[in-house]
Amino acid sequence: MKFYIALGLLSVFARVNGQALDRDDADDIVEELREGGLIPSVIPASFVPTTHLNVTYVGRLMDFGTEYFPYRNETDSVPEISYVAEPNSYYTVALVDPDAPSRADPYRAQVRHWLSVNIPMTDITRGNSTATPYLRPAPFAGCGRKRFVYVLAKQPGELPELTVPQARPNFDFAKFAADNNMTIVGANYFEVESLPGATCAPN
Repeated sequence: MKFYIALGLLSVFARVNGQALDRDDADDIVEELREGGLIPSVIPASFVPTTHLNVTYVGRLMDFGTEYFPYRNETDSVPEISYVAEPNSYYTVALVDPDAPSRADPYRAQVRHWLSVNIPMTDITRGNSTATPYLRPAPFAGCGRKRFVYVLAKQPGELPELTVPQARPNFDFAKFAADNNMTIVGANYFEVESLPGATCAPN
């Protein structure tokens, strides 16, 4: 038991400290995302991660399906985000909802909750929110358990002419990345449980 706990702590330590991936780490990330039903629905089957995407809400590190509680205000603000970046490179970070309004009937998916582009290396504060400021995850009552996905993409360079649709629903991050010659290099996700309700009815 102590051996397994120690391994778990070492894994978390490595992620927090932004170490680059080895082959086993990359395979584990892909397997976690497949098990979560996010490859290929959100992330292409060709995805090869090159970095851990470390996301922390309220002091708790996200680990592929970690549950957070929006109704306790745990996801109200942009979380702490870290990853390994290549020198002199630019990145895009997105938060999308693939289960909008519910996993059973995701007709609004993906909802774009946040999109920050032209991030110089790891300096999230200098990214451009593309008129998509952070929208806190707050699922409608009665919509069940939902996933929210963070995706990291490496840009071919600075892209000052990027445009995104005005509407947040029915966004496709993989297509957006491909259209702009970006490479998806990291991903993570969390889950939330909607409050009880008779039906899942978006306002």
